[in-house]
Amino acid sequence: MPDTNNVDPSSAEGSTGTATRLPLNWNAVEDMLTNSHSGQMFSALNERFLDAFEKALASDPSRREEYQVWKDEEEQDGERGGSLTFFSEAMAWSLVSNGKTAEDLTDPQGEWLEEVFEVPVDLKNDLESCRTLMKSYIEQGKITVPSEFIIDYKTITDDQALLATRDKTQAAVEHALKSRRQWATVAAAAANHDGETAS
Repeated sequence: MPDTNNVDPSSAEGSTGTATRLPLNWNAVEDMLTNSHSGQMFSALNERFLDAFEKALASDPSRREEYQVWKDEEEQDGERGGSLTFFSEAMAWSLVSNGKTAEDLTDPQGEWLEEVFEVPVDLKNDLESCRTLMKSYIEQGKITVPSEFIIDYKTITDDQALLATRDKTQAAVEHALKSRRQWATVAAAAANHDGETAS
């Protein structure tokens, strides 16, 4: 397996400087995302955050509507072109909670699927839309995580260190969901105020 994390588009035989991309293969994608230790750790942290986020939604009866939106997006994503708003928000929470910033959504660093692999246009559009939403949430200040809940994925040295940060992930998830509820309260109050003003 070639080092797809650092593919030089102009290195292919007969290249004229045009990007030479690999056929899309999900095993190769996983290899690309985890072919460095820090990549492996971030991938593990991200997966753990999203799993905990979904479980927290599913286990809280008061979040039944949110969980349904989450599942609806999951089903729509399988058809491509569906809404990824909630998923993008969760990904932004995970990104910041695990030590990355909006800048990581600007520079591919050889980690974007469409930079390395040939991907269908609709998938490429989904990926770009997701990153745009994530970056917007972070830059607008909607996604902020207390420093004590942030895990620097680059400092995770082994599985034991990964396990030791489990409580931080849970705290970050709880913070994210609490923030969502506060947003909803503020939005509802603003809507009521606008309605009273209009009447």
